[in-house]
Amino acid sequence: ELVDYLFDNHDRHAHQNIFMSFGILLPHSVYGSYDDLLMKVRFARKNCPQLKHRTYSYEIFSDDNYFNYLAQQDLAKQLTNARKNNEFEIFVQPKVDPRTEKIVAGEVLMRWNHSNGIPLNKYISVLQKYTEIYLVDFALFQKACAYLKEGLTRNEPRVPLSFNVSE
Repeated sequence: ELVDYLFDNHDRHAHQNIFMSFGILLPHSVYGSYDDLLMKVRFARKNCPQLKHRTYSYEIFSDDNYFNYLAQQDLAKQLTNARKNNEFEIFVQPKVDPRTEKIVAGEVLMRWNHSNGIPLNKYISVLQKYTEIYLVDFALFQKACAYLKEGLTRNEPRVPLSFNVSE
């Protein structure tokens, strides 16, 4: 009745400033503690595609989406710890001149030592989503610069390196 009243109200000021969104738990998803249930309905509500339009919206809770979300949160936590523990390394992919067959440059690539088989594209996307990628990029850029400086200091040959910075 409240929803009907709000949207049948012809006062445009009220209508433009009120929106409602709901997370819905179906009977088969009602298990766990009260706090677990609250987290589930909040998760469903916040993952409703219409929510960003600030209109009347609802989303029905899905165990699959929720467990994927929890797995992504766990991976994000692992990546934060990996960044803090300096577990990301640089590898240099050589660029070879086909005529001379000599290495003329290199491209800096990032790898996670302890990825436990997690594919690069999966953890990169999580780093980007939670904006940790900038901190990882900065640390790896410093490592690449230190590598070049070390070569100059020791009078060892080094080739120019290219470094991709994430958006």
